[in-house]
Amino acid sequence: MRRFLLLSLTLSTLGFLVFLASVSLERGESDLLPRIELPTISEIINLELKSSKTCAKPKKYYLAEIDPRFGLTLAEAKGIVDTAAAHWEKAGSLDLFTETVDSGLPIRFVFDSRQAKTQSAQEFSDQLESIAQTYESLSLAYDTSLQNYDSRLSGYKNLVSAFEVERAIYQEAISAWNNGPRTNKNTYQELGQMKNSLDNDWLAIEEFEKNLRLLLASVENTRVALNEFVALYNDQISLYNDTYVANEPFEAGEYVHSGLNRSEILIYQFNSRSHLELVLTHEFGHSLGIGHLDNPAAVMNAMSFEQSIGEIVLTKDDVDALREACL
Repeated sequence: MRRFLLLSLTLSTLGFLVFLASVSLERGESDLLPRIELPTISEIINLELKSSKTCAKPKKYYLAEIDPRFGLTLAEAKGIVDTAAAHWEKAGSLDLFTETVDSGLPIRFVFDSRQAKTQSAQEFSDQLESIAQTYESLSLAYDTSLQNYDSRLSGYKNLVSAFEVERAIYQEAISAWNNGPRTNKNTYQELGQMKNSLDNDWLAIEEFEKNLRLLLASVENTRVALNEFVALYNDQISLYNDTYVANEPFEAGEYVHSGLNRSEILIYQFNSRSHLELVLTHEFGHSLGIGHLDNPAAVMNAMSFEQSIGEIVLTKDDVDALREACL
């Protein structure tokens, strides 16, 4: 834009000089027009640079348009816009912006395929999160039931071992009874009691084994469900990556400057309140005359919209660029 303005002024100057020359040829010496002192090229450049300083007085801005499909109320949007503007004022200790009702730099929230895709991706991400949470619950249930099964299995083995010991004692007593006179009634009654105790122990073992098998079936069902959720989650992750991640990134916002007093900030896409704050801070930087910076951590880096969003802090490069643009 600066080169275009300079070229226009230069061409206009040359045209005016040609006009003066043609007039001089047609008029007599007494009719010559008074000499006009034209600014030099360096003076024109300095004049333009001086006029381009955007911090001489606070830049007016206002929220001109917000599509309701963004899901933001007017108050929410204005709050985030004001916070974004304040980042530059705080960093530079300057009065850079002032909000108005309907004059100055318009800020428009333009809803198109970019935000629609972002919202679709967020819904998809929420579904993936739900699947992941279900998996975590099932995994916890599986671990708990498996630990319970292992504990019960250990108890079952102890019961069987104790039963085998008691049965061996009983069999030895029976053998002694069969090989003896078999006349002692007390011994016979004791053998009967031992048999009844063994029978009851065996019934308990069978019941224990039945419940243990039911528990094992429950563990196996949980394991199968876990595997199904793992397969589902992996399939959905692949679909998400193919649909939303593998594509080229797009502009989240744009500062459009088409001439004197004909500028606007356009917001196309954001996936969170903090992301919107970063986009607005970036575009406000452009409105101050700051270009893109090489520092990947800078708010004014061209790819800043892809940064992990946390607390927004202007880097030293951002502040230096602000001072260069304003001071």
